[in-house]
Amino acid sequence: MTTGGAVLQQEIIQAEAAQFLGYLNLAKSIPALFATLFICTLSDVFGRKMGLFLPSIGGLANSLVWAYVVYFEKSMNILYIGCVIDGMLGSYITLQSATYAYLADVTSTDRRSLRFVSAIGVVFVATGLANVAVGYTIAYLGYLNSFYLVAMMFGIAGLHVLVFLPESCASLTKIRFSVAYTCKRAVSVFSMYFRRGDPGTSATKLRFLLIVFVFESLIALGRNDVDLLYIVGTPFCWTSVMVGYFQASGFLLKAVAGFLLIPVMQLWMSSCSISFIGCALGVAGSVVMTVADTSYMLWTGKTPASSGGHDGGRGVVAMTSTSSVPRV
Repeated sequence: MTTGGAVLQQEIIQAEAAQFLGYLNLAKSIPALFATLFICTLSDVFGRKMGLFLPSIGGLANSLVWAYVVYFEKSMNILYIGCVIDGMLGSYITLQSATYAYLADVTSTDRRSLRFVSAIGVVFVATGLANVAVGYTIAYLGYLNSFYLVAMMFGIAGLHVLVFLPESCASLTKIRFSVAYTCKRAVSVFSMYFRRGDPGTSATKLRFLLIVFVFESLIALGRNDVDLLYIVGTPFCWTSVMVGYFQASGFLLKAVAGFLLIPVMQLWMSSCSISFIGCALGVAGSVVMTVADTSYMLWTGKTPASSGGHDGGRGVVAMTSTSSVPRV
């Protein structure tokens, strides 16, 4: 096979892999959207720990399904089972929503923005370290052990929530549970977005925040998988260790931006302006990475994309929504 033919075949394989990963993400995300409504509603009855514990179990189950497929060399279609289980238990959507709800319970309005950004920064640091650990695990111990490592992380997270994390809304657990109450609360989430009101009202703000959050989530859903396939293919051909450091650098830059830049910018800029700057940096970084043909250009594009990007204003958006909208 000629060099051109090999490159073409690799591009076809990358396209098929990206499509398959996209279907896996949909199999996880669509059930998670509906599960989040009910799990977060039930957290008003049974406490916020429920919304943090169930996604950990879903991630554990999904990781074990991946390990099962790798170990027994089964059909890749079995991975849909793990993704659906993960989605039905809320996945990252419920975990993120429950985290914001937990922070809203234990913080005052004037300090909420800082707490949200700090929490996201901690997540980025932990994710960065995990990427490096997984990269080395793949390189030296293989893919199977990397899935075991991820499963262990989810298990430890679930155990921590169940045993050590204090409940943030224990007073609400006295509410009597009923299916009608749960459905009514879940429907009320959507009803807030369709209330009529003048510009500047809570309902109008919610609609705009929802649009922003949807677009940010869509980028987060598909971007990482595409980036991964891009940097392991020609002309870069990066190893798992290099990929781990590359991904980790992005998360660490986001943590630095969250801990240092956003709190300082909030002293003299509005939340809307901060989110806009984050989006602009994300566009600039994405353009550089799109035209990159050397590893140096990839790192150059990673800096602005990670400092802002789709996560740059996510905590600010969540803080604004919890601050502007009363509980239902």
